[in-house]
Amino acid sequence: MVTISQKVYFFFDDSGTFHRKEESGFFVYAGFVFSNYEELETAKRKYINANKKIKSAIGCAKDKELKACYLKAAHKRAL
Repeated sequence: MVTISQKVYFFFDDSGTFHRKEESGFFVYAGFVFSNYEELETAKRKYINANKKIKSAIGCAKDKELKACYLKAAHKRAL
């Protein structure tokens, strides 16, 4: 019997709503699937870097979470 295994990494985030006046009651869950740990770590570094740049550009405190409903479309795409 041959056993084949592979580690797969999942990253999910409750992103909330994309608009301030969202009346539908729906919100966004987004996720990524990585086939190896190195891909996961690379994506995390890119996200952290983009997050820092956006916070700096909009004058957001470093300890505050960015919320999509308060960001411009370009910043949403960057994340």
